[in-house]
Amino acid sequence: LRSPLTGVKGFVQALLNHGMQLESVNLDSALATYRHVITLSKAVGYPLGVARGFHYSGIVYADMGSYDSAMAAYQHAIILYGKINRGSQIGSCYLNIANLYQFRGNYQKAMDFYFRSIKLFTRPSDRAKLSVAYSNLGVIFQKTGMATLSHMPLSRDNAQHDWIRIAAMLNVPFTLRDDHPMPTQSLARASYWFLERH
Repeated sequence: LRSPLTGVKGFVQALLNHGMQLESVNLDSALATYRHVITLSKAVGYPLGVARGFHYSGIVYADMGSYDSAMAAYQHAIILYGKINRGSQIGSCYLNIANLYQFRGNYQKAMDFYFRSIKLFTRPSDRAKLSVAYSNLGVIFQKTGMATLSHMPLSRDNAQHDWIRIAAMLNVPFTLRDDHPMPTQSLARASYWFLERH
């Protein structure tokens, strides 16, 4: 038998999709749609819908320039995602929070949240977000006078970890030759993820 919640989940997803379309034309309407998602999801006991409602609301608040409201919405979403073991979505919230801090010029906090997000982006579908996190870290390194960090080679162990993950995603055997060069800097690595794997 089909669970009654199955139909509700589809309706909630349709509302979220509608809200995303509204974001480009009417932020207030998009926010109202996400509030409806939260209310409906709470009423039927659908925690993922509630979490996504707060998460997407945070994006709209940020677009409106209401950064404190955006931060509160992201933090609420993180708590809810944590209760249902949604690590990748928590990573997305961390990425959004890092963007807020970077926009406000708090680069230390931004770096902290970019690194937090990178640890949680482990699925193949996360590669574009991983690229954004690495690229934005490179920008921060440049802005804060730490430009040399964007060119600092990573250790061979980190290189091996990255290539193992990439090989697994491509479903190809992996071997790291003894003369394999040190991996390139974060920005180049981000370009690889985005251009080759996106």
